[in-house]
Amino acid sequence: MNHPIRIEHYPASLSELAEEIGDLRYDALRDFLRDLSAKIERDSEADSGRGRAKLSASLAACAAQLADAAQDAETAWCIAAPFMPPDLPGATSEPSETFPVPV
Repeated sequence: MNHPIRIEHYPASLSELAEEIGDLRYDALRDFLRDLSAKIERDSEADSGRGRAKLSASLAACAAQLADAAQDAETAWCIAAPFMPPDLPGATSEPSETFPVPV
């Protein structure tokens, strides 16, 4: 597996990428974090299958923390959505089915 230190088709720095991701609308941020969590979980499972128990466990913990962050972004979206312009696509305060907001 190839693990580059730069994103080939993204010319800016990783710090700039982090800023851009952080500026996403919270529902989009939730989706990004959920997708990243799933990717890291797949890597964890692959490393487990290769007998790399410590690496697999570390990646599983990372994936779980990203899933928690996605839940927090969902909560932020539910708080912010009512203040979005009503014609904004997807502007709803309804929680997602994947990450329901606790009452």
